[in-house]
Order: sequence, then structure tokens, then C-alpha cells
Amino acid sequence: MSRFHPPKPQKRDLVIPILIILIFILLILLAVLTVFIQKDTAVSPIHPKLTTENLPIDLAALEKGIRVTDPLDPEMDYSTFVNSLSVDMLQKCITDGEKGLNFNISAAGRMLDGRKIDPSRVNGMLYIGPYPYQPGETKYRYKRFLNDAKIVQGTAVIPVESFLNSEHNTEGWTDRGAISVRVILAYNGSLIGGYDTIVGFIHNKTGFYKVPWLTSGPSINRIDSRRPDEATIAFTASEAAPAQLQLSDGRVFLCPPSINHEILLTGLSPGRNYTYRVTMSNLTTPEFRFRAAPLPNETRVIFAAAGDSRQGYGGFLNNFMGLNYGTLDMISAKAYASDAGFFILAGDLVDGYTMSDADYKTQFNAFKQCMAGFWNSRPVYTGMGNHELIYDIYKFRNESAGKITTTIVKVDAMPYDTRSSEAIFAEAFTNPTDAPVPSDTRRPSYNESVYTVQYGPIRLISVNNDYWATIETDWKNPETRQFGGAPYGYIMDDQMVWIENELIKAEQDPSVKYVFVFAHCGLFPTFADAPMWRFGNDNTRAYTYKDGKIVPEKTGLIETRNRLALAIGNSSKVAAVINSHEHIYSRTLINDKVPAGIPSVDDVNRNGIIEKDEQKSPLPVQYPTWYLVAGCAGGPSYSPINPSPWTEWWKSQPDPSAGFNLSLQEHYLLITAADGKVSYRALNLYGETIDEVDDLMAIKKG
Repeated sequence: MSRFHPPKPQKRDLVIPILIILIFILLILLAVLTVFIQKDTAVSPIHPKLTTENLPIDLAALEKGIRVTDPLDPEMDYSTFVNSLSVDMLQKCITDGEKGLNFNISAAGRMLDGRKIDPSRVNGMLYIGPYPYQPGETKYRYKRFLNDAKIVQGTAVIPVESFLNSEHNTEGWTDRGAISVRVILAYNGSLIGGYDTIVGFIHNKTGFYKVPWLTSGPSINRIDSRRPDEATIAFTASEAAPAQLQLSDGRVFLCPPSINHEILLTGLSPGRNYTYRVTMSNLTTPEFRFRAAPLPNETRVIFAAAGDSRQGYGGFLNNFMGLNYGTLDMISAKAYASDAGFFILAGDLVDGYTMSDADYKTQFNAFKQCMAGFWNSRPVYTGMGNHELIYDIYKFRNESAGKITTTIVKVDAMPYDTRSSEAIFAEAFTNPTDAPVPSDTRRPSYNESVYTVQYGPIRLISVNNDYWATIETDWKNPETRQFGGAPYGYIMDDQMVWIENELIKAEQDPSVKYVFVFAHCGLFPTFADAPMWRFGNDNTRAYTYKDGKIVPEKTGLIETRNRLALAIGNSSKVAAVINSHEHIYSRTLINDKVPAGIPSVDDVNRNGIIEKDEQKSPLPVQYPTWYLVAGCAGGPSYSPINPSPWTEWWKSQPDPSAGFNLSLQEHYLLITAADGKVSYRALNLYGETIDEVDDLMAIKKG
């Protein structure tokens, strides 16, 4: 039987296939090498699918600069990241183990600044404790660390076994539990941060196993006397997992697998106390208590307010994961002990100012962990500040007289619907959803940063005056107007109309006795250089890219501020405006005699600036109003300089304290509506009263 034998290939026939194979191998090697040496900066790629036609900023003009993708760029005026690791990276580093859970830094891969992690160069300490500690004895949830372990060359055994059968078993655990893990890390001998996270585990004969568990929450949200039968409970898990919530009235709510859970409770009885538990991975939280929204005729309401809890100085808990964890933890505990029914945080919750989504979200996770003791039973209402900012950065080289300078321009991160400062803020928090719709749909959403709440007879109005921010190294530089965006303190017309309407609705609503407006940047700041005055510069305004050109908003910053101040001053129900931004406490009375500055009257030389030597006319407000700055919940401290016109005016009066007071102490406000009046005290961290007003409404009575 004959057989077929294929012809033997000739040498010349092999040349082309061999060359193709070699080229293919070379391309693979180049690709691998590129991945190996390239920095993973945790920054999104150059804007995909973004064009000048679908953006309210001039992207083409921006991209004439150099897009910054390196968080370690030495020309950055601010560090472009806060944390070297994210909470998700930290969770990946914690895995199952035979003698305890294992910690291995190699699972993180690279730091958020792009540096590849060499585990042999990582050392540190790891602290753990049951979380929450002894919940059967206290309603306030807090952390206590009972054991530790050294991290050597990037690894450690997390000694959870000690919580099951030794002197550290404070919770009566047998085979499962939830722990708080604090990790302090050094790389090449330099500190790269401290990090907290929460881990759930189970134990059997073969070892210890990490299970999906809550990394933040549960928190109670959207308590509103206009819908007293509703509330929302929110929490975040370490990975997508189903959950179950059991309410004390016998109802059980089943949640499909998810990382972010929001559970709407309905059918609640107004003012009634409820308890709830969350179960996930066969672990159950302690029992938490909350009160359903009271009816509007509630006679006594207490709440707390503060701002600027972002990181300060002093190391460790003073600048921990983007916030001053130590100060905020103390303030929230004291507010809880004072029976505050809810807490307002008026922006700069965290340090922000980052290029990294993961960093921004990790800072919010730390904030929610810090506030957990208060938040699992009483709502927290958060506002956006200038530090609630994730940005895209461009560098521009400027040459003049042979000298080269660099201008840094920072714009709200894009795409706006998924990655902007506003979008990630809305994802992180569970605030009310009655925001206005932007008049230009190309801009970011106002959702969950602009909203109203009613609690008993009190109406809250949250204003975002750090919206759609475009900033540069020197705010006096006119560079920004070439691209579009808004400066700090500016309020776009669509939001302004919404605020005016909400003030009118509150004025006409008989169920509302007192209104509190809160926004980050102060309308009447103590310092003349602050965003809503800027030394009287009315030239400052937002710019929008329309039909191929940059178009300025019709009104300048001072005119816009005056419009809002008049809307507030013509309301008989506004008890106070609560701001922060300035890291101080101040109390300023604005009436129809206090100099405020009106550009159309006071700008004599018509240069758009109310100069220092020009008069500052008072505003024709019908009702005097207190403006309170509560901006010292942990942020860096500074001394007063460049006093504003109204500050100087009050200091020149026979009794300055009648309209102005100032303190540099860390503090919070405790506000009480009862007995037909609304009063407040500014308290320092040690319970001492810094300042107080017996009745905020008394000045409106003539």
C-alpha cells in the first residue's frame, strides 16, 4: 500500500515563517516589558469619547497643554493623591489562613502613585479588635484594638484566633466574628500611611476564612418629616454579596448580591423608635436603634453642625486616610451624647484633591467609618466643599522675556456622569434626591449635593457653591476662562433659582418654623481673600463653552452672592446660614446697616472690583440673619489676616460682640429648637462653650 509523504521543506521556505515567529515573539516581549516598566497610576486614560461638542468646557484648548498622568509630577503644587493604598487594595491583601487570617502586601500590586510594590521593602504594624467593641453595653459603636502583629517583608498573620479562646475574647465568639483592622505601613523605611478597614471571618477545623462583610455602615438616611413613614438604610460590602435586614416590627428585607446596598423602609410610624440588624455571610451586626422622622409639629429638636474635618497636622489620626479622624471621632461622639438627632457636615469632609478615583472613594470610606457610631442610628447630611474634588490636570508652558513658567489647570474629572467630583460624591452618600436639573445637561449633576430636608419644624437647604470646579495654581491668573468651568464660591443660575424657590416654599409652609441654609464657602467670610468675596472681585465668574467660544455667566461672583443674601435676608424664617471653608469659628450678623458691597454702586472706576478704599454699601435685607462659620472640625489651623469689610465694621462698633465673634479652637455647633425659640452653642472638644446665642430669631423681631 502506497503512502503519501509530504515534501521536505527547503531552507529558503523556512525563512519567512521564522521571521514572522521572531517578530511575533519580539512584540510579545515588548508588550510585557511595557506593562512591567509602565506606571499604573490608577488614573483613567485620556478622555475616551469626549469631544468639544459634548462638553461645556473647551477640551480642545485644554489639550493644547500637557495632560498630567503622573501623580508624582514634581511641578504639582498639591500632592495629587492622599492614600498610597485604597480600601479595595487593602481588602485584597487580607486572605484565608491556617492559624489566622493572612496579610500579604503583594496582592496590592502597585501603590496609587504608580510605584510597583516590592514586598521585601514593606514593614509595619497591624492592630485588630472586635468591631464594634462590646455592643451589648453601649449604643454607640466604636473601635478598640486588643491585639497586634508585626508586618515583616510585607506579610503578617492576623491573630484573630486570640478573639475566640483567650483573654481577648470580649464578645463571646466561638467560630466567627467581625474585626477592625488598622494597618500602619512603611516602604523603604518611609511611612506610606495608616489604613482602617473592617473584615468578617469564620473558623473551622481547617483554618480561618475571610467572608464578605460590611466595610462601611449600616447608616440611617433620608429621615424627613414630609415623608415620616420612610427611611433608607445604606451599607457597603467588601465584595458583592446578598444581605438581609431585619426590622423590629418583624419585617425582613432581602437584598440581592451587591457591593453598595440601599434599602428603602416604608410604612414606618412617625416618631417611633425601631431597631434593625443586618446579616451577611452568616454574620449579623449588633442591634441598632433609630427613630422615624417626627411630625412637623415636633416641639423639641437638637442637631449638630460642623465642617472641614479634612486632615490636619500632627500625624497619625490627625491626618489619617484623608481626614482628621481623631477630632471628627471626638466631635461625633460628643454630639451623640448630647442627643443630637442629626448632624450637618458643611463640606471639606476629606482632603480630596486627587487624580485617583480609588483614592477619592477610600477617603469617603474612612469618613463613613469615623462617623459610624453616630450614623448607624441618626442621619448625617453631607455637603460638598472645595476639597471634595477629583480632577484632571493639564500643564501649560509659558515663555516670556526668555523665562519659562508653568501654569497648572485643574478641571472637574471627566466623564461627568460617572467620574466627576459630583458623581462620585453622590455614589458615596445617601442624601435626598430633590436636586435641580442643570440647565446645561452637559454639566455634572446636582444630585445629592443640593437638596432639602425637613426634621420636625426645621427645614434644611443644602447649597453646593463648589460645583463644577476649575482651578489653577494662582486663582488671580485669568487662564481658567480660556477653558470654562466655575471658580470656588460661584453659584450657577439654575441652582440659584432653585434655592430662591425653596426659600419661598419654606416661607409659605406653615409646618416650617426655622430654616437653616448650609453651604461650604461662606457668603460673608471673615477673611477678605475667601472665595465669595475675593477682595471684592466681581470679575470672577463661571465660563461655559458654547458654539465654539467661551461665554461668561451674566453675573459676577459678588452680584451672585448678593442675590442669594437678599433671598435669605428677605425670609423671616432663616435662623442661620452655616458655612465652613475658613478653619475657624465665627459669628457674623448681616443686617441693612452692615457694609456688604454692591458692585453697581460701589465700583466707582468700573473695573469690576470693589477696591479696598471704595465704600461697601449695605444690602437692603428685610430681616437680619446670623452667618455662622463652623470650619474647625479637624482641618489645618491658621491665624486671622486680611479682615473682610463686615468684620472690620463690627470690630469698630461700641459692642463688637453684638454682631461678631471669632475663635480658632476646634469645635462643633449644638443647635436646639425648643420652647418657641432656636438657640445654639459653639463647643470645643472638651465641652467648653466658646460662644452662644440664646435665640437666633430674636434679631428678626425688631
